[in-house]
Amino acid sequence: MSRGTHLIGAYLFSIIKVFLTLFSFVSVYALPGLILIFLGGLIYSIPLWIYHLLQSRIGWDKSLFVLPFLWTAYITHISDGLLALPILSFSLSQAALPWLIQYIDITGNTAIIFWLVLLNVLLTKSIHSWNQHRKTVKSTSYESVYLAKRVSLIVLCMFLPPLLYAVYTVQVLPQHFTGQIQVGLVQPGFTADETSGEDFGTELFYSQIALSDSMTTRYEVDLVVWSESAMPFVLLESPDAVRAVFGSVLRWGTPMLTGTFDRAFYASDEEIPNLQRYLGRNYALYNSAMMITPQLAWMHLRENLPLSSVRMYHKTHLMPFTEYVPLSDRFPRFSYASVFNDEFSHFSKGNALEYLSFAARNQVVHRVSPIICWDLLSARSSRLAVGTGAQFIAALTNESALGDRFRVTVHQMESYSRFRSIESRRSIAKAALTGYSLFTNPFG
Repeated sequence: MSRGTHLIGAYLFSIIKVFLTLFSFVSVYALPGLILIFLGGLIYSIPLWIYHLLQSRIGWDKSLFVLPFLWTAYITHISDGLLALPILSFSLSQAALPWLIQYIDITGNTAIIFWLVLLNVLLTKSIHSWNQHRKTVKSTSYESVYLAKRVSLIVLCMFLPPLLYAVYTVQVLPQHFTGQIQVGLVQPGFTADETSGEDFGTELFYSQIALSDSMTTRYEVDLVVWSESAMPFVLLESPDAVRAVFGSVLRWGTPMLTGTFDRAFYASDEEIPNLQRYLGRNYALYNSAMMITPQLAWMHLRENLPLSSVRMYHKTHLMPFTEYVPLSDRFPRFSYASVFNDEFSHFSKGNALEYLSFAARNQVVHRVSPIICWDLLSARSSRLAVGTGAQFIAALTNESALGDRFRVTVHQMESYSRFRSIESRRSIAKAALTGYSLFTNPFG
C-alpha cells in the first residue's frame, strides 16, 4: 500500500469513527456537526499517520509496540483541546467496568487508552506469531495449546494488576471518607421540542420551584441542585425571579445550586474585545452556576444586601458551535457559524473557581465544586476540585435536544461522570435538564 493510500485510508477511517461518535449532534445541528467531523477526523488521523511513518522506518514489529505510547502521548497532549471528544471516546467503553479502571486516580483516564491499545497490540502480535508458528509445526493440538498459553498469559498480565488495585482501593479508601449529606436533584423532564418554546423559560422556572417544594417537603435534603440552564436568563437582572427563587430557598431552609446566566460589563470601551464589539455588546456573557443559601436569601430579602458581589462559577470549557465559535475572538465574522445567534449566545470563557460553600442541616459547612456540562470532558475539572479541597462535585448539564432523542449522548455524559469521580475520588451529583440525572460515588 502506498503512503498516500494509507494516509487517505486512515483519514476515511477517522471520519467514520468521528461520525459515529458525533452522530447525535450532527443529526440535530447538521452544518456545525459536519465541520466537527472533518476537523475531528483530521485530528484523529494524526497518530495513525505517524504510526505509518514509523512502520516504514523501523518495521512492523517495533512500530506496533510504539503505538500505545504514541497514541497515549498524543491524546494526553490534546485531551483538553477543542476536538478532543472523538479521540477521548475511545476509552468510554471501559466506563461501564469501574472495577477495571480504578487506577486512573493515579494515571488519569488517558491510561485506559494505553491499556486498550497495548492489549490489542499483544493479542495481534500473538496471533501473528501463532500464524508463523503454524507453518513450522504440523500438530493441530500443539498449535491450539501454543495460542491458548500466550493468550492466557496476556490476560493474566493485563487484567490482574488493575483488579488487584481495585481490591486495594475498595478496602483502603473508605477509611478516608468522612460524613455524608443528602443532595436532591431536580430534573423537570421537558422533552427537546418543549425546550424551544417562547414561554419555556417561565414554565421551566416555576415547574422546578414546584418540584423542589415537593422534594423538600418529603425529604430532609442538605442541598437542592438544579441543572444547567435551569434559569435561561440572567437571574440577578430579574427582580421578580430573584424574589421567587430566594423566597423559595428561605421557605425550604435549604441551600440551592443552580445554573443561570451572568453578565460582566466592561469598565471602558477600550476593554471591549473584538467579538463583543462586533456583536454590539459592552459586556461578557457567561454560562454560570450560583449558590443561593438561606442566609444569602435572608440578607437580600430582609436586609437589602446587594447581589453584585455574589460568587459564581463561570463555565470554563465551552461547547463549540453552540456556546462559542472557534476563532471567532480573532475573526468575529465566524460567529455566524453558531447554532444559536440570539441574546443568550456567544458565551465567554470563565476562570476556574475554587469551590462554593454551604451549610447542611446540621450546620456543618461543606465545599462543593460546580462544573457545567462540557466541563465533564476535561480531567482538569476534577483535578481542580481535589486541589482546592472540594468535598464533592456537582455537575450541571443541559443535554437538551440530544438528551431525550439519543441515548448515546446521555450515556457518554454518564461515562465521563464515572471517570471524573474515580480520578478525583469525589462523589458527583449530576443534575440534567433532559437526559439522565445521576449520582456516582468515589469509585465511579
